[in-house]
Order: sequence, then C-alpha cells, then structure tokens
Amino acid sequence: MASFFRFLSRKLWALYPMGSRVDSPLVAGWWHYYWSQLHIAGLLTWSLASLLTRTGKSLFTSMVVTNFGDPIYRYAPSGPLAKKYAYFAIAYLVGLKNRMLVENAKVYSTLPEGPPRIRAMRLRPGRCEEEIICDLIEGPLSFVEFEALSYVWGVSLRSYTIRVDGKPFYIPYNLYSALKELRNTEHERILWVDAVCINQLDDTEKSTQVQMMRDIYSKASKVVVWLGESAPATGSMFEFVQQFGAAKTEEIDTLWDNHTMQPTWTGMWAEYIRIFKHDWWGRAWVIQEVVVGRHVVIQCGPFQVDWEAVHRLFTYGPFANDCFSNHRPPSFVKYIQGLREEANDAEDSNVTLGDLVVRFRLQSATFGSDKIYALLGLLQSDNPSLITPDYSKPPDEVFLQFTESCLIHMKSLDILSYAPGAQLHDSSWCRDWRLNYDQPFMVTAKRLLDLESSRPFSASGRHPPCFVIDLEYRVLAVTGYEIGVVARTGIVAERNPWQNIDWDHILRSWEFVAGEELGHTETSALRESFNRTVTADCWQIEPTDWRKRLKTQQEHSRDDENIDYRLAVRNACVGRRFFMTEDGRFGLGPWDMKRGDTVAVLLGGKIPYILRHCANRSSARIFSSTYHKLVGEAFVDGLMYQDEGLQNNCLRDFLLM
Repeated sequence: MASFFRFLSRKLWALYPMGSRVDSPLVAGWWHYYWSQLHIAGLLTWSLASLLTRTGKSLFTSMVVTNFGDPIYRYAPSGPLAKKYAYFAIAYLVGLKNRMLVENAKVYSTLPEGPPRIRAMRLRPGRCEEEIICDLIEGPLSFVEFEALSYVWGVSLRSYTIRVDGKPFYIPYNLYSALKELRNTEHERILWVDAVCINQLDDTEKSTQVQMMRDIYSKASKVVVWLGESAPATGSMFEFVQQFGAAKTEEIDTLWDNHTMQPTWTGMWAEYIRIFKHDWWGRAWVIQEVVVGRHVVIQCGPFQVDWEAVHRLFTYGPFANDCFSNHRPPSFVKYIQGLREEANDAEDSNVTLGDLVVRFRLQSATFGSDKIYALLGLLQSDNPSLITPDYSKPPDEVFLQFTESCLIHMKSLDILSYAPGAQLHDSSWCRDWRLNYDQPFMVTAKRLLDLESSRPFSASGRHPPCFVIDLEYRVLAVTGYEIGVVARTGIVAERNPWQNIDWDHILRSWEFVAGEELGHTETSALRESFNRTVTADCWQIEPTDWRKRLKTQQEHSRDDENIDYRLAVRNACVGRRFFMTEDGRFGLGPWDMKRGDTVAVLLGGKIPYILRHCANRSSARIFSSTYHKLVGEAFVDGLMYQDEGLQNNCLRDFLLM
C-alpha cells in the first residue's frame, strides 16, 4: 500500500510547482484551499505515505493538536466548510514539508563518528536578484567562526530553491528571505542554519545535533534573530530602540515622551505591534538560542537592533504596562534576559527542567518532543536530568520520561498539577505538553501574587515524595493520606471571554452547597472557612470586607488593591467548583470532579488532590490494588499548611493510571 501511494504521488506531484521563486504568501486567503483541492490527490497520497513513517505521523499530529487554528484559520474565513478545508490544508502542508525534506536529504553525507562535528554553510556573495548559492563545510565545533540564525519555519504554499553544493535545495519562504537579506554582495558569510546544516530526516543525526545546540549558539560570534521583511516604519523604529537602549537613565523619560509626540507615532506604533506579534516570539526553540547567545541582534529586513536595547524598552513602564499589557513579548523578554544573566553566572543558576517547561508551556513546536528538548540546553552541565534527545521516541514516551525526571529531581509532586485537562489519553498523571491548555494553577496561586514567601502551601509538610513509576504500564504509585470523600459539589465558575463572571450568582450557589450551617454572620468560624476557601487563602482581608470587595471589584477596576483581589479570586475559582466533604470540610476542586471522589494529601505535595476510582487496565492487572485517576488539584481549608489536619489519618498507597 505504501509503495502504491508513493507511485501515485510521484505521478501527480508534477502538478505541484516545487522550487518556484514566485512569492506566494498565505494572504491570498481561500485561494490556498481552492488551489490545494486541485492537487489534493497528489498531496494526500504523499501525505499518507509520509504518515506511515514516525516522522510524518508526529508532524501531522502536532499540527492538528497544537496548531489547528494557527496558521490555517488565520487566513481562512469562517463557515461550515472551514474545518474540512483546514484538514485538507494541514495534509497539504505535511506533504509539502516531507517532500522538501526527502529531496534535501540527497545533499548530505553522513557525519563521521567520534568527536562531535557540525556542518556550517558558506553563503556565497551575490546580488538580490541572483540565485542563492552556498556550500556545506564540516568540522569540530570551533573549526570556523560563524553566525547562527534564529528564525521560524513559517507557512508557505511553495518551497523556494537555493543551491547547496551544486544541488537544488528547498527551503520555506521565511528562510529564503532571510538568506537574501543576510547575503553580502562582495564577500562570503559563514552561517549555521538548522534547516540546512542538519539532515532533518536522520533521527540519529538530529538527536546528536540537538544535544549540541547550546554549544553551537554559545560559540556563534553573533545570533541573528530574523523577524521577516521590513516595512516603511521599521528603520526609524529600530533607530529609536537602539537610541533608547544607549540613553542614560535620567534621559529615557524625555526620550520616550518626545518619541510618542512625533507625527509619525501612529505608523510607528503599528510597526511595534507587527514586529512584536511575529510568530518567532511564540516558538520554543528560540528561548535557548537567545539565552546562550553571546551577542544577539534582532533583524527585520536590512535593519538591526541589539537585544539589550529591546530588553530595556520592554522593561520600561510606560511601554510595557500601557502599550503591551495584553501581549506576550514584555514578560517573555524580561524572563529571557533573566535566564541570560543566570547563564553567565552558573553558581547562581538553580533552574530546573520542570521550571522551564512549565514556564514556557505555551510556546509552540512542530514536533511535540521539542517542547522538552528545546529547553535542555538551558540547564547547567551539572544539572541532573534523565532526558537525552532521541527523535526515534514518540512524544508520549518523552513526556512520561520528563514527568519521571521532575518527580525525582524537583523533590515534589508539583508537576502533577499541570496534567488534568491536558493529560495523555491513558495517563491521567502525565501532561500532554503539545496541548496549549492553560488556566491558573492552585500550586502557583500564591507565587502569582508574590505571597508564597509569607506562607506557602505545604499540605504534606516536609515529607519528601514517596513514589514508584512503571513507564511500561504507565502507572504511578504514590504514598499519601486519604482525607475523605466528596459529598456535595457546586456549579463551575466558568471562564467566559465575552462577559464578566457573575460572582454573586456563583457564590450564592456555593453557599447553598455549604448548607444552612454556614450561618448568616460574617464572623462565624464556618463563614471564615468559606471565605478562605473561595480565595484559596490568597488574600488577607477582614471577613466583613469580603462581600463589599466582591461587589465593588469591577466598579474600581483601576484600583491596584482591587486588581490584586480580583486576581486572587480568579486564580482560585475560575475553572473550578466548590465542594464539601462528608466530614464537613470546604474546598475548591477541578471542574470535572463529582460526588464520591476522594480527597487525598500525597507525600511531597504542596496541595491536596482529587482522585477517582477507576477500572484496571487489562495491561496493568499485574497489580492487585485499586486504581485511581488523577482528577486535579484542590484547595481544602484546614489541610494546606504543614501536616495540618493529618494527625488522625493513616498512610496508604495510591496507584494512578
């Protein structure tokens, strides 16, 4: 069957113009979908043949799971056929990319075994309209001085042809435009570009080269961040950013005020938005590339600006808070700069792989495993990790291995909090990091409000985690306390992007769940317990102020204190439901919890967890105990601090599937 698909695809592939030098970005909208239907037989046959391989299957899954609306829906109108055409387009792009990789593989010879070696590309001089020609050279890491390119593959309907060692080599438009701009007219330029310098079809070579990524980007004389072609306002914008970065502290307020009062400010601001919403900012790999780079510049068209200047602008209050309050780049740049400074001071670096993956969980990657692999290079050489890049492993296996590594080296169960809602299909305790599911997490609620240092959650006290993992059967055995059983649950405080949450309705329904014993005064012990529960004890206010603050928090949305309080309530309640246990404890739990679920405090856990009895998997019947599914994290008043409420409970083992 596979040979039939390959034969048919070769016959029909002639319909698709490989290597065209005609620019054809996706801004043509539905043209992409109508055009792709004309060639859908050839594209799908190639895609289906590709999907029989692990690489093709992983690529297709990643595009469907993590990028279904990006970039497909970005350029297509809505309508009943949108989803159908989106899947056709994804199959189209999978076929195109795999076709390019197969053709490009003919250029490479196998790197010799022994000491690590890399390839670099010698970009020959030429003028803009001339064909791009380059040669591959190879040797030890320090055999030649080179610049490294940081870019995104992007989405292009066509491949673009360059010459590598005299043979045609197909690259996406974003890289093609970068090489055209980076090429000198009189002398050659030595670059390291992953799409050209690594055989993308050789899993063994990819695994080896990925382990060298930190060294490659740290040894580069310059890291060039490519953000696409320039616009009319790009030059003046970059000139100002560079000037801002070099200004004295006492001059920057005046400099910024003068900048925003210019007649060209409107057009300039549109250019800020365009550049800093570029897809590059959302990719996983670019983090390492910038953090370890010695000299990093951002380039758009022919214009460049130093990374340090961009960082200074993004940490300047009027720019970051007023202008970019709803966009990712300011916080992204600030965090990246912190990692850059840590990388230069190894003694102060204590970041773990778990910290990094959680922090950058919303960054995208074409291959699911790269959500982990892309961050390995940020760890210090003596930082323990059980993970070595291996592209022959499916992403599920990599995620399980990563979870095991976190449990061992972080010495806590924090990583379990990120699984529910985005877990692997048969492992409730392991997150599928390809899914960009996100919500405020109870385990970090106090950290978000900078309250953790005062009284951090520590439900299991100082007990280290006690667990055993069987990766073959995907079972996690943990030790902990069974606290009680859920007796009642309230409605979910659902996040609604179109309107404000009706807190009064939600809280009244939760009070009904709590029962008449809650009382009608704000000073009763049960009322205070209820108030602590619905804020996850993240806001220290008098109970009598509680109702009033909820009623006025929207009216005074610009008041700093009310903003902080609203954040506390949102982080505690949104996406969760109030519950009460059989012994009368109040708590907040996951949206899909239900009556009969178990409340447990697991050793090494900062917070309690909600567990649910489940049937044994046939493949895991070698165990005799009852199995549980991890439903999610919980706040339970009276259980959150230093062995609180555990004195009368006995330890037991839980087998999580």
